[in-house]
Amino acid sequence: VEGAINDQLLDRLNHVQSATLLYFQSILAFALDECSHVLPGAASFVLHCCLYVSVYALVSQAMDWLYEVMVGIFEYFGFDGSYEHSFHAAALFAGLFAARLTGALWDWNENEHYQDRVARRLRNRRHMKR
Repeated sequence: VEGAINDQLLDRLNHVQSATLLYFQSILAFALDECSHVLPGAASFVLHCCLYVSVYALVSQAMDWLYEVMVGIFEYFGFDGSYEHSFHAAALFAGLFAARLTGALWDWNENEHYQDRVARRLRNRRHMKR
């Protein structure tokens, strides 16, 4: 009787050890999965934030430099006064012109692809009628 009880206890102990081992293996698998999916996303988020701040600082410094150049040119030709409003208006119009220019190029490329798709569709229809 004592041997059977010991065998049952050993079986339960082995079962508990294997269950504990499976539990820790599942936690390890979960942690590895989290590391392989969360850490790259977090790293790219931090990199994005750093690049955003850096690009903002570069654009801000460039705009300050352009403003100083514009003020210098206006003062060279003898104009007096505040140029801040005119500088911001010029920057706005330059941005709108750049957006229009790139939009026009995009439409030109897209129109070419559209014509290719129309020609392909018409060719396929002709083949289907045969």
